[in-house]
Amino acid sequence: MKITLKNFQSRTRIDPALIRKAAAAAIATLGLDKPLSQIHLCFVSDKMIKTLNQRYLAGKTATDVLAFDISRGPKAAIFADIIISVDTAKRNARMFSTSINHELCLYAVHGILHLSGYADLTAAQRKRMDKKAAGILAVSGINP
Repeated sequence: MKITLKNFQSRTRIDPALIRKAAAAAIATLGLDKPLSQIHLCFVSDKMIKTLNQRYLAGKTATDVLAFDISRGPKAAIFADIIISVDTAKRNARMFSTSINHELCLYAVHGILHLSGYADLTAAQRKRMDKKAAGILAVSGINP
């Protein structure tokens, strides 16, 4: 599995090695490591993620993460873009007393969970997804 990080914002420094570690842990935990698979983690501003959310998902606001899976079926190699808002991560890091890079790792794992079929439309789904993401980060040694 190839994991590529693309930073399309310049205001906040990110830790590529830590984020790649979190993504790799999620991929391994979920059994998504298929030959020729590629995931692009793209770091953007709130303005850009809001534009993408409006254009592709009919969302009206900025969000933390968007996951776009362009694979050709459940058994095929995975080809996906995960878009992460660095601005949202900064706000949430202050709100939850975590580091910016912890939030970015959490969003990367969250996006990968979406690729594996997890949803977060209901409170129960969000709780299940949050618990799984926290477990993956804990096993990876990535602490708030």
